[in-house]
Amino acid sequence: MSNESYLDIQKYQANKIKLPRPEIEKDIFDRRLINQYVANLSDAQLLSFSKERGIPLEILRRHQIGWDGYAYTLPIFHENGFLIGFRRKIPGGDTISKKGSVAGLFNVQCVGNHRKATKNNQGGF
Repeated sequence: MSNESYLDIQKYQANKIKLPRPEIEKDIFDRRLINQYVANLSDAQLLSFSKERGIPLEILRRHQIGWDGYAYTLPIFHENGFLIGFRRKIPGGDTISKKGSVAGLFNVQCVGNHRKATKNNQGGF
C-alpha cells in the first residue's frame, strides 16, 4: 500500500474492520461557519496554538483552523467532501466534537495524495 493516498489507506482500514460509514448526501453544517471561525482567529491565537501543538502555521491555515469564541475549531468532512462537523480544542483542556457532528475524516480536501499527511489522525488536534 506504499503508493496509496492517505484517504485510500483510511478507507482500506475502515473496510478491513467493517467500520460502518454513514451515507451523507449534503453538508450537515453551513460552510460559512468555517470562514466565520477562521476570521475569528487572531494571528496571535494562531501563533500560540502553533507553538503549543508544534504544528507549522501553514498547516493550520491549510486545514482551516478557526476560533468559535471558546475553542479552536477544525472542520470535519465526509469522504465525499460534505462538511459533517467540527472538532473543538479548548485551550489548555479537552478536544470535543461540536454538537450535531458525525464521524468523518479531517479536511479531506487538504490530504490529496500525501502519504504522511498527519502525525496524529486519531484526535484531529
